[in-house]
Amino acid sequence: MPSVNPNTWKSLNLTKKDQLSVFQTQLPQYLQEGFSTGNLAQILNGNGGGAVPGTAINTKQVTLTGVSTNQTVNCAGALHVAITMTFSAALTLTLTNLQIGASVLLDVTNTTGGGLTLTMAATAPGGTPYIVIKGNTSGGTKNFLAGATIGAGNEFIFSGQSTTGPSLVMVGN
Repeated sequence: MPSVNPNTWKSLNLTKKDQLSVFQTQLPQYLQEGFSTGNLAQILNGNGGGAVPGTAINTKQVTLTGVSTNQTVNCAGALHVAITMTFSAALTLTLTNLQIGASVLLDVTNTTGGGLTLTMAATAPGGTPYIVIKGNTSGGTKNFLAGATIGAGNEFIFSGQSTTGPSLVMVGN
């Protein structure tokens, strides 16, 4: 937890310059320390007695630029996964250790002049393969598990959440 105790601020008289200075020094320190990932989890965890470990609010953010071969992203411990990828050949994107309940943001762009197939695979932390990976768009459903065509120069942005099954269902453009 933060080294600054905000309860001590109750006794400060902010009309006095020296006490105002103490407050102005401690407030940013408290916000910086108190709202770190580990401390937020600790607050949610009831100061260590609950079910949310300090590492539970992790984010995995990956940028894959100009890829033309299969890619694997290890999502171990991540509650939020964000992947931005530009690709120039048909390939498979594999998410390993994707927790059930993790949110996933996928921004993929085909940088070629022709349609390319993007296939996805995913496994839960125990190694169980995901049985459904799809993205629902205004133009229909893209079944990434079987391989979905991304048109020439097109960008698709999908957001969704992994669920029991395990499956990953995303909604996008």
